[in-house]
Order: sequence, then structure tokens, then C-alpha cells
Amino acid sequence: MLPVLLLLLGCDGGPSDVTVIRDVQIVHAGVDVPVAVPGLSQRYTLTVADPTGGGVELLAWACTGFDGECAEAAFVAPAERMVVVDAVDQGDFSEDADLDLTVPAELALLAGADTGLPFDPFAGVWFLACEPGLCPWIRQARDALAAGAIDAELEAFLGDPTAALDQVPADGSSLAQRRLPLATDDGAEPNANPELRVAGDPVLAVQTGAEVPLTFEWIDEEPGSIELQAFTTVGAMGPPTAVFDDPEITWFAGEEAGAGRLYVVARDASGGSALWRADASVE
Repeated sequence: MLPVLLLLLGCDGGPSDVTVIRDVQIVHAGVDVPVAVPGLSQRYTLTVADPTGGGVELLAWACTGFDGECAEAAFVAPAERMVVVDAVDQGDFSEDADLDLTVPAELALLAGADTGLPFDPFAGVWFLACEPGLCPWIRQARDALAAGAIDAELEAFLGDPTAALDQVPADGSSLAQRRLPLATDDGAEPNANPELRVAGDPVLAVQTGAEVPLTFEWIDEEPGSIELQAFTTVGAMGPPTAVFDDPEITWFAGEEAGAGRLYVVARDASGGSALWRADASVE
């Protein structure tokens, strides 16, 4: 299990263990428009894999982080900063959960400003998915929403969640971050999400030991390279053989029979992303 998403790029064309999903894992945090507009609500669609079927509970929070603190802490009420999704079992959990968070209007001060930072201004959101009862911060966030206030312990976690991951068992939890560029008034068209689709009609019901090359078509208005991540709950995935036109990723079915799902996430350099997924089986 990878608590924080890792980029899968490499030269070795064999199956990679880091692509195998064994328990709760956030696969993709999608958004309709990959640009943050201060003062407006943003809907994120969180895709979470739960191959064990033990259920998942979620916490999402706005955090434009600097030096371990969230800028939102100074001017955003807890109910507008955080969303908690109570535990649901796999039978009801369709992998996707819609979460609405408001981009603070105060972040407009950063849009187009010369901040002196080595990156463009952004609005940040963190996502935490855990087996029910595993992560204490989800309970603390639920209590904070009820009380209308966030205590110092929870605020420290929200500002730098990676520092607290050693307090939770490695299995059963997953953490991911999404940064969106802030909208500006320069008149330029906002970036749109790209499209990612597999070429042809690959056969994904195979015998043990099979290797299935998957060629992907990438359609994006933004020029430049793309980044790919591949995951699966059955077998393993190999690394992309290219990161420009029509990259190819091989699915290795492995030696154990079973059914699961394949995922490929693609991101462009301007904050856009796309998710491809498909059911697969091994006999």
C-alpha cells in the first residue's frame, strides 16, 4: 500500500510491485475544471480502490500549505474547509465520492501576484481515505465540524499530514494531494481536462501468465509532456514505454486467478488530469 501516490516512470519494462493495490488506496482526485476560482465551490471526484471490501471513510480539506500551515486556517470556517464522508461498505461504495469544497475568496490576492515563490499560486486540497476507525483525524474532524472549531492537534495534522503518517498502520490508509492553479484575470482560456482512452479493444479476460500491452491515446489542448500512473488490483502493471505520443503500458496478469480492475491516471503540466479504468480477470 502506498499512503501517498507515487509517479510510475522507468526503464524496466517488467511488472512493478508499486502498481499493485492491496488495500485502501486513493487512485485519482478528479475535478470538472482544473482551475481554482476564488470564492466558488469546487467539486472533486475522489476515486478510491478498496479491494478487500472492508469499507472506507474519507476526509477532504482545503489546505494551501506553506511551511506546515494552511493559509485557510486564518479565514475559513471548519464547515467550509473540511468534508467528512462516513464509513460505507464496499457494496454501497462505487469507488467514486463527490466532495464539494469552496476555494477561499481571500486566495484571489495571490492570483497573478509576484509571491517570490518558486511556483505559481495554487489552491491545495488534501484527501485521506481509511478503513473505518483506523485514522483518528477523521473522528477529530467530525467532532470539529460538530463543534464549529478545530483544535491545535487537528490543525497541526491538517497543515502537514505527511508528518503524522507513522501514527497509522501502513495498511488501510491512503493520502493524496491535489493542487490547482488559481484563476487569473489575464483573459486566457482556463485549462481543460485532457482525454485518455485506450486504443482498440484489448482483451482483459485472460489466462494466468498473460501479458497485455495497452496503448493509450492522449488528447490535450496543452502542449508538452504527460505523466502517467498505473495501478491494478489484479496482477501488476509495467511502466510506460513513452511519455509523449501514444504511451504504452503492459498489464501482467500474474500467476494467480482472480478478478479486479486496472487504472491509469494521466496528468498534464497545467493541472489537468484524466482517469481510465477497466475490469479485468485472470483464469
